Amino acid sequence: MRKFRFRFEQVLEFREIQERLAQERFAEALSAQREAEERLEEMRRYHRESLDTLSGVHQGILDIRAVSAYEHYREALESVIAVQTERVRALAEATEEKRKSFVEALKNRKVMDKMKEHERLEYLSFIQKVEQNFLDEIATIRYRGGGSAETPAL
Repeated sequence: MRKFRFRFEQVLEFREIQERLAQERFAEALSAQREAEERLEEMRRYHRESLDTLSGVHQGILDIRAVSAYEHYREALESVIAVQTERVRALAEATEEKRKSFVEALKNRKVMDKMKEHERLEYLSFIQKVEQNFLDEIATIRYRGGGSAETPAL
């Protein structure tokens, strides 16, 4: 008897490759998003520190140049934070799209896995029926007295 062979094995392999690639793209997008979020948090921390520094400058002797420089720095940092916030948002959207693609590829591969398992079970059922028919024939031959008194070797 020939061994089980899934007739859509190449399709299954193709879908496994698609799934793997989609998973890698999702992982890369997620990594980029997390890096951007970390950078944004770092910028926000710098901003808080600059506000603390500026309030410390106000408690001492006022130096207009120092206050002005801190104010320009803080404004520039707020602008950079706004740009980074938008970048994080865009990366989050891209990550979500990659996640959806990965989930779709996963579903497609699982459909093929289920189909393969279904065909494998059908094959095993067929093999069992063939074996049972063979055993039934042997039993019938023995019953009718067509065989020898000795048990035939299987």
